[in-house]
Amino acid sequence: MCTRLLTTLLLLVPCATLAYPILPQTVWHLTKDAEAVVYASVEDVKPIAHHEENWNETVAVLQVEDVWKGEAPKTIEVRFDPDMTCPAPAFFVKGRRVAAFLGKFKDGAWGAVGLSYGTRYPASDVERAELKRAVQHAVALQREGVEATDQRWGLEAYASPSLRWDARYQLQYPLRNVQPKDDVIPPDGVISPALYAELEKRFLARPSYDDEVLQALRLFQKRPSKALDVVFADVIESVLAYEVAPMWTRMALELLGERLAPGVKLDFLETPRANVEEDEASQLRWQDFKKHFKLSPKRRADHPRASK
Repeated sequence: MCTRLLTTLLLLVPCATLAYPILPQTVWHLTKDAEAVVYASVEDVKPIAHHEENWNETVAVLQVEDVWKGEAPKTIEVRFDPDMTCPAPAFFVKGRRVAAFLGKFKDGAWGAVGLSYGTRYPASDVERAELKRAVQHAVALQREGVEATDQRWGLEAYASPSLRWDARYQLQYPLRNVQPKDDVIPPDGVISPALYAELEKRFLARPSYDDEVLQALRLFQKRPSKALDVVFADVIESVLAYEVAPMWTRMALELLGERLAPGVKLDFLETPRANVEEDEASQLRWQDFKKHFKLSPKRRADHPRASK
């Protein structure tokens, strides 16, 4: 109760007094803190009278289409401060559908828990279904109230690429008072060998195609696996075939190179590419990489743009 109240009240604290980011809030945390979780269309976003000087409050009017936790009226007005910048506020876009994790203020008004983390915009029907399933799974496990249910939730959530960030954070940093770092390989013992094996199965079945690839490379960095080596190479091949090379490509090559040849410096990754656009430079580095390691990766059919 105290955690929910604190997280919810953060929404209306002026930015000047909160000049730092809050700890990451996973779907597991958000579901636990929320009184209601809804999927709704944002019908309107409108300013309201200030309660106190310098507070720029706004109301998002939500038309609820589906309730994933708790109870909620058909129409909900959610108070938030769109001008907060540190940390970022909840985010409501008129005309779009949002998954909102909601709690109540002392006066009974609704607000989003977890600030910016408490409003999610699934990119497809598949992602919406995955998020709903993850929320309802969290509700069921949290009712059990037994030890390590967050690990059970994280393992299940890791099967969905759209929830991989939430799952990984929950497994690596189960304590909410720890500030995680994205660029750190998990220390030994944080994730058990058995859990690693299950996570590997899930990644192999449905790999990521965004910057979560970097985190997967770090997550499995100490886990030798030919199957993972093949899939990581196939993912990079597919990304460079179907889209403009993303900024994370070079780091992915460095991490994959460390997997394939630990401690060996790959000079061709450092070679400057004069008068070459970054996309072409990434393609050239990848060609050098494949030649160096004698790789023959395949373009995967499950890349989002493979059929377009």
